[in-house]
Amino acid sequence: MLAEAKRSVVLGDSPIMVHPSTPLVAPTDGARWVNLTGSLDPVPTARYAPEMAYDAKDGYVVMFSGENLTQQFDDTWTYKNGTWTQLFPTVSPPSRAGGLFVYDPIDQYLVLFSGVDHYGGTVFGDTWTFSAGVWTNVSEAGGPGSRAEVAAAWDPVDQSIIMFGGIDNQNGSVVNAQTWRFVGGTWTQLYPTLVCCPLQIYV
Repeated sequence: MLAEAKRSVVLGDSPIMVHPSTPLVAPTDGARWVNLTGSLDPVPTARYAPEMAYDAKDGYVVMFSGENLTQQFDDTWTYKNGTWTQLFPTVSPPSRAGGLFVYDPIDQYLVLFSGVDHYGGTVFGDTWTFSAGVWTNVSEAGGPGSRAEVAAAWDPVDQSIIMFGGIDNQNGSVVNAQTWRFVGGTWTQLYPTLVCCPLQIYV
């Protein structure tokens, strides 16, 4: 579920598939749900595990990539006021699922990191920003390294994105317990005194 303006947006999430073509929308007061099935055109192809986040600066939900049972997608879409719009950036990240996608309200861009290509067998360790319809590769040496299915969120106190855990390979046999901070375009590893057990966010 994502917040979009004064409404919450649910995109048909299930253990098997996400259907972005059939969103449900509700006002934030929870008064009612509205099924938008059949009322949207164009719509993205049905998929699961897309990267999705709300871009507060540009005022829309951004969806990137995702996969279905036969392929992964490398498309970028926005959702605003009941309308899906496909974007065609000159440069885009490789397609993936299970990555970090978090809005940074200080630098006012979305941050994409990591993910896995289940069909190509690649686990990614790249970092991208997205703002005003443009993807920018900001990968740097010394970052967290390749992983997927991490836990991540914006920390308003430290004013940075905090990332924890994730799997280090495609089959999930290595789950790590590292903590990293992303701020000002730079990754820094943190070494807290108390650390949770290794964590994988399943997608």
